[in-house]
Amino acid sequence: MNIGLFSLTLITFILIIHYFGKKSIVSLNFNFWSLLFYKEMFFIIPSIFFISIYGVESFRTFVLAKPEMENITSWVVLYCVMSFITCMIFFSFIGITNTRFVAEPSSFTLNDRRDIVIFGSSAMFTAVTLLLIAILFLNYKHAFIYTIFSSDNLIKVRLENTYYSMLPSQASYLISISTFISTIFSVYLFKINNKKLGYITLIISLFLATSEGSKGDIMNLAVVTFVAYFYFFKPKVNLLKLLVVFVFFISLSSVLLFHVVSLQVPDLSVERFFLYLVERIGVDQMAGTYETFSAELYSPKYAWHAVPFSHFFVDYNIFSKDLMLLSEGGTHTSVGVKNSLFISEAFGMGSWELAIVSPFIFSFGYVIKLLIIYSTLTILFSKSVSQTFTLPLLFTTTKLTGDFSSVVLQKGTILLLVVFVVIYLVSLLLNFFIKNYSS
Repeated sequence: MNIGLFSLTLITFILIIHYFGKKSIVSLNFNFWSLLFYKEMFFIIPSIFFISIYGVESFRTFVLAKPEMENITSWVVLYCVMSFITCMIFFSFIGITNTRFVAEPSSFTLNDRRDIVIFGSSAMFTAVTLLLIAILFLNYKHAFIYTIFSSDNLIKVRLENTYYSMLPSQASYLISISTFISTIFSVYLFKINNKKLGYITLIISLFLATSEGSKGDIMNLAVVTFVAYFYFFKPKVNLLKLLVVFVFFISLSSVLLFHVVSLQVPDLSVERFFLYLVERIGVDQMAGTYETFSAELYSPKYAWHAVPFSHFFVDYNIFSKDLMLLSEGGTHTSVGVKNSLFISEAFGMGSWELAIVSPFIFSFGYVIKLLIIYSTLTILFSKSVSQTFTLPLLFTTTKLTGDFSSVVLQKGTILLLVVFVVIYLVSLLLNFFIKNYSS
């Protein structure tokens, strides 16, 4: 790939975003939550450069990817990202702006604050209750805690929870979303000077986030806490000090991680360690995309996965699962799914024809989901709740490195609405007990 031309295209587009996209929901202007969106860009864009420099043959995660497909795949990924962001900028000109969905926390009234506390408390109570029921009665294991006190490895425990516990996947999703909400809520408690409850809520959120055993969940908790802090407190940041602290933290973490990895790989070199970091942190997220266009895995039957409730009447395979099996081998119960950009699943459903138009379809579904989340939270709870939680929920539950199928017909949105209804019912009980206790 011509890295110079690729870099020039990317820089030009960044300048266009800065000039035209100030009011879009992915703009950092007046909207710290969009940092959650750009967290994905941190994995996507650098991965393209590393793959172009070292080649797919340098990374173990690529099994099906062909070197001759590197160039076209890299440009397809850039086209996908640019098209999506361009659509977000276009929608900002017709009313889908960041100021519409985000409020200044200092403008909240006493009733607004109460609504946020009720919403956050209800979500946390829901997650804790469900997790405890799962552990006590549904053969579910808290992955990190169980791994610490047993000889089983983390991957084995995670797979057992997925395939052998009696916890429905919908309940697991409810726990995940409620954990995310309670994390933001914990930072809000610090904002309203309730530090004791803030620490307790943050610890509970950590307990919930580690239950599944995914390292990504822990990282997401840290990132969400960081972004929520900037949203609620808007601290004045000394960029030089921040850069120094960041470099020091990264350097220290790298040295410690190098030592840990060297215990497992005695002949570990600095270059091999660097490639290991690049592969684990970034390239893994894009592996499925490069392998999709090399293997040309395609079947119209994969489209059934996008149809809500279709599993009740149609037996179908899931694209990301089949891609993982084709790449890594194994069985359905022994492997997970292959990480890839949403355009990969679009290709699996409709080949190049659907892949080319998929950024525009995905963007439209993205905005529809945004409006549904905002309206539902406003109706069930309050405007202050919707203006606080809509964008972070959107960015977290609808990822570019996720499924095309969950957005195109709002399949994922339906499940999210169920989560909101459950939290709403819990909030009614909570309000009932508060009123009776206060009287």
